[in-house]
Amino acid sequence: MADQLIDTSVAAPVVADGVIIVATSGSISSNNAGTALTLNGSFTAFIDGSIHAINDWAVFASGADTSASLEISENARIIAVSSPGANAASGIIFDGPYGELVNHGYVFGTFVGIGLEGLASGDQQSIENYGGVVGQYAVDVITTGTITVNNYDGAIIEGHTTGIHADSPGAVIVVNNAGMIAGPEAISVLGTLQLHNTGVIIGAVRSGGSATAAANGSIAGGGAAMQLDDGADGSTIVNTGKIIAGEDGVAIELGDGADTVRNKGSVDGLVNLGGGNDRFVSNGTADTVHGGAGRDVIRSGGGGDWINGGAGRDKIKPGRGKDVIVHEQGDGKDKVFHFKPGKDVLDLSDHNFSGFGDLSSAITGKGNKVVIDLTGSDQIVLSHVDKADLSAHDFIL
Repeated sequence: MADQLIDTSVAAPVVADGVIIVATSGSISSNNAGTALTLNGSFTAFIDGSIHAINDWAVFASGADTSASLEISENARIIAVSSPGANAASGIIFDGPYGELVNHGYVFGTFVGIGLEGLASGDQQSIENYGGVVGQYAVDVITTGTITVNNYDGAIIEGHTTGIHADSPGAVIVVNNAGMIAGPEAISVLGTLQLHNTGVIIGAVRSGGSATAAANGSIAGGGAAMQLDDGADGSTIVNTGKIIAGEDGVAIELGDGADTVRNKGSVDGLVNLGGGNDRFVSNGTADTVHGGAGRDVIRSGGGGDWINGGAGRDKIKPGRGKDVIVHEQGDGKDKVFHFKPGKDVLDLSDHNFSGFGDLSSAITGKGNKVVIDLTGSDQIVLSHVDKADLSAHDFIL
């Protein structure tokens, strides 16, 4: 097909498989008449004008090789709207692994802003967003393969339901965010999530598979800010920014894998490590951590932390601040390293001691450690502590 230049208003669907340019003065519209612009084969499309569709897709792109490309300028507007009760309007649908998608403009779909489909396992595709993408699902991935979303400084991905949505368990979603991603669920991935955030994320981040997240921007959730159900390999979070809990007070909710959280920033809310043998290391501000089931290792930083190891044989190392370490009935045998008498506090209120005198009979000094025998098989070992240094002020009963 010959190259096409559209510099006037075209009120009918357009199909292109070569070079097509929609100039600033040009527009394509297809009101209830199908997809406004269809790109096939080795297309090269540059959109500087506007493309509109009603109850359909504004742009459908299916490339035949890697030379295919769709570039949307900062002047461009790609808009697809649905009639009341309809749910089909999508701004751009990109089918298959071939072609490049670069957006500097504004893409809106009542249902989907930009949708990716048609990839096989091992295929790769990417979205380079410098502009705005908005929809019920701003970015929607309904395929396997590896999909990378690069959201640059100043760019916005906003979903009325979900900002970035991927419902295939076989997909690997890589998100590099320096702009803003927003929605009740900012990111929701059923498969594997790899997140690097230096920007702002407003809304929950959820992953049903294993996840890695490096954040020195901010994440603020509606429920749990980050909910990673993970897989057998567990999840890893490295935070040097801010993670802020939503209404339920949970900042990070992890699943049953062996998870690792390293906090060098601030986490405002509960960190629930879930099941599995987890590791939490903090050099940041005051933390609130619940280890859940499993043999966890919890090392706090310089703030005044609240730590509950949960069920299982846990190892807990308080930090430089005044920390509260909680042990409840059924939590098992925990070991606490470098407990600071007169500064740190052990909360044993769930064990129903009548007072410090009652507790004293359960405390045994053994060399440079103290053993506290609690309810049933529960026990706490305080390493590098002299029994004589303990007093009623070191306990909450």
